Order: sequence, then structure tokens, then C-alpha cells
Amino acid sequence: MHAVKGIAKLDHKMRTKALITGVLTRSFVESQPSLIRMLQSPTLDSSVVDSMVERLTAVRSGTSNIDDASTSFGQSLVDTYITPRLSYPPTR
Repeated sequence: MHAVKGIAKLDHKMRTKALITGVLTRSFVESQPSLIRMLQSPTLDSSVVDSMVERLTAVRSGTSNIDDASTSFGQSLVDTYITPRLSYPPTR
């Protein structure tokens, strides 16, 4: 968690560099160029980055597995960005 708090204090450019070099493996960075571009976007909600870093840190420390972390992260994105935009019942 210390790494996450440290990253949160950095400005956007430095946070992205720290995230890419400190948490993500080189092979992941090279295999996910669109994700890396998204992380470098100045319009990115920093809570998304913080959430991703928390989950990756948990996986690296062994307190979570990659499947649970991925599912949890995906669900948080749905809860934040998708569900609020849905209307029940759908309007026509």
C-alpha cells in the first residue's frame, strides 16, 4: 500500500511512469499499447489508476490472485461508468 500512496502524490506524468515501470511488467506494457496510452491521457480519472495499482499490488504481494483482482477492477469500472448511465426502465 505504501507504493500506492507514493504514486498518488506524483503529478500525472510521473505517476504514469512510476506505474508503468514499477508495477507493470515490460511484456505487459509492450502487449497493451492502448491501455498504456489510456494511462498516459491527461483526462484519465486518477481513481482508476489508483484502483488498478491497488489491485496489482495485492496480486504481487500474494494477498489476491489475478482473476479476483481483474474481476474486482472490472466491476468497479462498471459501477462507476456504466451503471450510472443506464436508465431503468430503458427510455425509448
